[in-house]
Amino acid sequence: MKKEVVLLIFVIFILSVGCYHDKSKNPDKETKSPFITDWCDDDPKSNVDFISYSSGSFTLHYLPGTAAERDREDILNKRNSVLATIENMLDIKEDRIIDIYMTPNRRAAKLHNVGAGAASPVQGRIEVLYLDDPQSYEQTRYGHEVTHVVAYNIDPYNRFHLNFIEEGLAEFFDHSGRDYHQVFVQVCKAFKLDLAAAIQLNKDDVYGRSYTKAASFIQTLFDIDPDADKFKAFFSGCYIYLKGNYPYSPDGQLIDADKLIEIIDSQLKVHYGITFEEFNKQWLDNLTPLVNTKPLRLAEDDLNEIKQLFTVRDQAMSEGNAELYRSTMEGFYCDTLSDSERMSIAEQTISKAAAGKSRVIDAFYLTIKNYAWALVYFEKTVNGKTEILKAFLEHYPLGWRFNRVEDELGRGYSSGFGSTLPEC
Repeated sequence: MKKEVVLLIFVIFILSVGCYHDKSKNPDKETKSPFITDWCDDDPKSNVDFISYSSGSFTLHYLPGTAAERDREDILNKRNSVLATIENMLDIKEDRIIDIYMTPNRRAAKLHNVGAGAASPVQGRIEVLYLDDPQSYEQTRYGHEVTHVVAYNIDPYNRFHLNFIEEGLAEFFDHSGRDYHQVFVQVCKAFKLDLAAAIQLNKDDVYGRSYTKAASFIQTLFDIDPDADKFKAFFSGCYIYLKGNYPYSPDGQLIDADKLIEIIDSQLKVHYGITFEEFNKQWLDNLTPLVNTKPLRLAEDDLNEIKQLFTVRDQAMSEGNAELYRSTMEGFYCDTLSDSERMSIAEQTISKAAAGKSRVIDAFYLTIKNYAWALVYFEKTVNGKTEILKAFLEHYPLGWRFNRVEDELGRGYSSGFGSTLPEC
């Protein structure tokens, strides 16, 4: 923990937000304490190197003294099980030994020159974080990256396929035990989306940003016809090229929403004998019986903690305290946003955004990014005027922290608030 963190006078750090009474000044006034934040100081394991351990079709590379070392048997058993399921359902065979590199945090991944959530299908290599939390991504969605690698065997001659199809297949085989139609309906309800509108493909689907939507699409495809050969031919027909980070169709056109629909429509006609419009009707028919499914609201303890987080954020903005504001922000994604950049965001928000009073209206569990991820709707009242805004939060070992808030200033990248189903 950085020693230079500035504390408010008479305020103590505690692992979850606490409070104290300054009775010497006002016996009835309650002042909220700042949150402890990790300040991107996770141990990068700089003094050790990878140890390898093999079982079945995988070789695990882990750093000593980490959760991956402790769980190595379970890690490999689960991934060998995933592989067997994919091989059986898609009638393919993975003959390679797949390398999995696991690091305990993003600083360690960067220091050891590996990814923090990536698959390299051609190389047969996976690079992910394995966090010491049973609800974290690689402990609950452990089939996702494995599927990306194994799917290489469907069409080894074409490296890239539509992101929407690749991500949907990987999510479908993530082995989380979820029904993807139900999950998609729950996410749509959290974002207040009509199902008929939500299944329409858009610019976000070009990049496969909504895993739950894409997985529901794939589940519908197997609902219509579980034949492995048909699916493999469909998948292969969805191949694309990349120029830079942009997807292009085989005929050289930059893929937008219309081109995405055109490609999928053509492959559905060839391999399933249906149009995209007919597919969408079946998709909606599969989702409609779940229309009364309730979205996953956060538990009361989580909701109370998030309400407290908003209270501290309001206090920071009211007092112009950037340090206090920073303490409500995540400190996990240190490879994409440095602490100095976080402080810059805090300072710009404090100096330019209007202070007011926030009230949490509703909070929904969405999915798992690295840890559990939530969408929160809140009212913000400034000078008698109230508007409804959104915030995305993630549940780190230290508690809930803001990833992005709609009225936050100074971010140099897309906030995700303009997306239909951002990263869900």
